[in-house]
Amino acid sequence: MNQARRQPLTEDEFLEQISGYLLDALEPDEALRVEEYLNAHPEMQPRVLELEQVVAEMAYVPPSASPSSEIKRQILERARLDAQSSAVAAEPSRTNHVRPSEATQIFPPPRRQSTIAPQQQLFAQEERRIDHIRNWFAYAIGWKIFALGATAALAFLAITFVRTQEFARETAHQLDLAQQRVTSLEAELNEAEANSGRLQSQVAALQGQTDELQRSNGDLAATITDLQQQNNTLQQVNKTLQEEVREQQTQFASLSKIESAIVVPPTDAGPIEASGTLFLNGDQGTFLLAGLEPLPEDQTYQLWVAADDQPIVSAGLVPLNDGPITAFSFTPPLPADEITVVGLSIEPAGGSPEPTGEIVLFTQ
Repeated sequence: MNQARRQPLTEDEFLEQISGYLLDALEPDEALRVEEYLNAHPEMQPRVLELEQVVAEMAYVPPSASPSSEIKRQILERARLDAQSSAVAAEPSRTNHVRPSEATQIFPPPRRQSTIAPQQQLFAQEERRIDHIRNWFAYAIGWKIFALGATAALAFLAITFVRTQEFARETAHQLDLAQQRVTSLEAELNEAEANSGRLQSQVAALQGQTDELQRSNGDLAATITDLQQQNNTLQQVNKTLQEEVREQQTQFASLSKIESAIVVPPTDAGPIEASGTLFLNGDQGTFLLAGLEPLPEDQTYQLWVAADDQPIVSAGLVPLNDGPITAFSFTPPLPADEITVVGLSIEPAGGSPEPTGEIVLFTQ
């Protein structure tokens, strides 16, 4: 039970009991708990001193007083005598049977000095003294009540002031923390803006590099496409050259085994520098010509052979090579040893069954 009472006070309990502590109106254990709270919270000492000064001003309040026992006895004795005198004056006469109104008319009462007047005057004086004492008590008690009320009001104002100061300090502390937080957030915002600017610069630089790489990639793609086309062209040329080489090898092989050769000079219709030679080897023939101009796409050169006194026969269409000499291999339509006449004419594309155009080469 004692341990439960000796638990430390909370702040609200302390503020409720401090006025009773200063007026010495608490129980000993309650006052001890207040003192323990003050020892544990020295920051409350200045506020307690202010309240003690308020309580000290109560010493100037007039003290209350009560009348002495002698005064009380005299007042009661005079009140008793006054009551007896009033009873004697009110008692009717027992020896006279005349009604009071008639007796008054017949025998008016003699005028005599009253023995009660001094007593009534003394009682009036005492009553005035009692009224004065009562008024003084009322004034003293009222002043004390006013002082106690003022003390309680001052204590309440002091407690309110203390709490207001604490609230103001806490509010100021919270405002300082909020200001520090705002300053920190502003610094973080400025840093974020700076970082954003740097990132935007880096993004712009990377975008420029990306655009440059894309342009380079486009150029490289175009270059690769050109190289692929050139490669295809080179492969086609290589294939053509290989075919030409194989054909020339065949022709050279045929030439190395030639059995006969027929020179075919130009005619008046052909170029002067034009010339042709027909090499025959069994069932194989090779016609070499030079000095001729390429023909339009709707024309072609056509080779003709014949035996003596025989109709001329087509030996095939002769395509010109890009080089200065064209070697045309074919299978002679006649036996090699019978061919004596050779000619080359310009015919429509696809050839003709017999010569129709100009003959540019012809044997004499």
